Amino acid sequence: MLRPVLALLEEDDAAELTAEYAAALRAAYPRRPDGTTLLPFRRVFAVGHAA
Repeated sequence: MLRPVLALLEEDDAAELTAEYAAALRAAYPRRPDGTTLLPFRRVFAVGHAA
């Protein structure tokens, strides 16, 4: 998702952005006591195949 943005940045800037983004994700989606991270939205999984 961030690859196009990171590709445009210098290596140091890309590393800083990645670290700040990771910290923001950890703050927004903290680990639960069992070590998992619960995202606040429902997910629907579907599998399709050709007949």
